[in-house]
Parts: sequence; structure tokens; C-alpha cells
Amino acid sequence: FAVSLEQDPDPFIRANATWLLILYAKYSDVLIHALNDENAIVRRKAANSLGYVYRIMVDEENRASEELLRRFEDDDIYVRYFALNSFSYVKKDLTHEEFSLVLKLLNEKNSAMRKKTYETLARLKLKGSLNSLEEHEILIEIQKHLLNETDENVLANAYYFLSLLNFEKYKSIDTSPLEEF
Repeated sequence: FAVSLEQDPDPFIRANATWLLILYAKYSDVLIHALNDENAIVRRKAANSLGYVYRIMVDEENRASEELLRRFEDDDIYVRYFALNSFSYVKKDLTHEEFSLVLKLLNEKNSAMRKKTYETLARLKLKGSLNSLEEHEILIEIQKHLLNETDENVLANAYYFLSLLNFEKYKSIDTSPLEEF
């Protein structure tokens, strides 16, 4: 599969080979490399697959998370979506810069991406990857977004994430958009 992934001229063969590599954690470096493929379908499959590879070594985790972060700005919405999802599974210790890149995705026009951003923040919170300073920054950013958010699914995810933070302790946050939940 690894040879096919890197050398086959057909992007659908490369994409399917990428998906099958989740069965073999030792090929995570090939998945990381596939994040830079010229074809968006291959990048989508690679970004999605990395979230399923649970036995990544520390150095591969760092390389995978770095490449997934780069995919947050991919032209393809699905690549960005799968990269964000996998990042929350792959990344263990979040730096402030990485945190800022995740938080920036709340500005996405696509509501599915904003919803996935809240899911990712919740997963990172549950893993203990967010510190109290970052939580406060998130609350300030969320307050800006909630005033203009109309998608009920995004609002529901925002409310769930805020409940994880015990947002009642932050009196300055306007939670009126969440009152109907």
C-alpha cells in the first residue's frame, strides 16, 4: 500500500491506499506525507485516517500534528474538516500557537467547520490540553462569535463546550444566545 500511495498516478488509488493504512500504525509516516499530496481527495483521506491511528510514537505525533495544522488552511473544506478532527485525537500537549490556530477556525464561514471547532475544543479540554489562560481567551472569542451565530448545531456545541469550562465562573460572558438551550 505504501508504495502504491506514493507512486500511483491515479489519485483514487492513492486515496484508497491512504484509507487502508489506518490498519497499520507503522505507516503513519506515509499518511503524514500524503497530507501534502497534490490531490484534495488524497489529502482528505490522509487527514481523516490520522485520527484513527492510535499507536503513533511521540516524534510521529509531533510531525503529524504539524502537518495537520498546515492543513487548517487547505483550499479544500473537507481537508480542513478532517485535519481538525484528527488533530484533536493525535495531539497530546497543545502549545499556545497551536491553540490559537484551532481557535481561529471559529471564523470559518462553513457552519460544519465551526461546529467541528467546538467539538475539537471540547475534546482537547477533556484530554487536559487547555490551561486556564487559554480557557479565558476561548471565552472572550466565543462571546464574539455567539452574538452572530444562527446555526443551532453550532450553538449546541458551543454550549456543551462552555459547560465543560464551568462558564458560570466567568461573569463577563454574555450567554443570552444560549438561553433557549
